[in-house]
Amino acid sequence: MVAGICSLCNLGCVALLYFFELSELCLWLLFIQLMNFNLPGLKQIPLNRNRAFVIALAIFSLLAGYLLAGISFVGKAGISMMYTEYQFLKTWWKGGLLVFIVWLILFVFQSVVRKRVGQSPSNVVGGVMAIIAIAGLLLSYSDFTNTLSHRWLGTRFHLGVYLFWLGWIGIPVFLFFNKTPVAAGIRENDNETKSIL
Repeated sequence: MVAGICSLCNLGCVALLYFFELSELCLWLLFIQLMNFNLPGLKQIPLNRNRAFVIALAIFSLLAGYLLAGISFVGKAGISMMYTEYQFLKTWWKGGLLVFIVWLILFVFQSVVRKRVGQSPSNVVGGVMAIIAIAGLLLSYSDFTNTLSHRWLGTRFHLGVYLFWLGWIGIPVFLFFNKTPVAAGIRENDNETKSIL
């Protein structure tokens, strides 16, 4: 009798946990959907022209967050006891949100640089950003294979870190092969404001 009640309580707790995880996923999808609206104040941000790429970044950030949350038991114990500043990595949506924010900042930065200085100098900036990301990927691999405590974090966590660096590499590659200006409408608006002044 008692075992049946305990298993029923455990089932209810698991169902409640899945409900909260599903509601967090719905919040993510709502955030992505809100980014797709053409709000008047957001027309100068270069995201409206590249919605498919930003949605792909959001999907890959969800995957990276899921993989980062797959820390091994030893890694979770280490985070809980010693490295408490990394507590957010134990929850998939927090890690995914951080990855998405970093990728979005990189994308907006490189898009604004491309708009301001032109194609050729922005390719140099993109190349530098790609080299930094490749170095981060190689150093992460080296760290995960040579440092025992980081090796114990688990394969899923390692894949999440690698996915973060690959997404970072993907941003300058996308902007390099995107031949049209990322934010073409901004120059027209700049000319209109100059004529008004």
